[in-house]
Amino acid sequence: MAPLLAEVDTPRARQYVVDGAPARALEIRPATGSTPIAGMAAPTGVLFVIGSVFLLALYPTRLYWVYLGLYQWLLGGLMLGALAIGIRWADWGFTVFDLLETDIYRGTSLGLPLLFAWLESRSENSESEPSTSP
Repeated sequence: MAPLLAEVDTPRARQYVVDGAPARALEIRPATGSTPIAGMAAPTGVLFVIGSVFLLALYPTRLYWVYLGLYQWLLGGLMLGALAIGIRWADWGFTVFDLLETDIYRGTSLGLPLLFAWLESRSENSESEPSTSP
């Protein structure tokens, strides 16, 4: 991810330093300071593992964990795009990134497995109920 953001070359981008020291993470900070503005780890980290193990334990024959992984990679792409906007064009990109990272990514990564479990239980209940049509 860091090489993609480091390639952004605009006058605004020169105000920021993109550091990709850990292999699966990056950090963005002002060129004149050391306090990071934003940091991002690659998707499918701990939250993916927790949710996937939960889904694999409950529904080993279903591919819900794959859906969770695809969701996290898509959201990770949106987060990377928001960082690129923040570096290249406008500060609101960092605000969108923060919203995606804190509220959306963390909230839904653990909420989606529960949603899948709830949907599965509803489909099992509807299949086991006898039909009452005449």
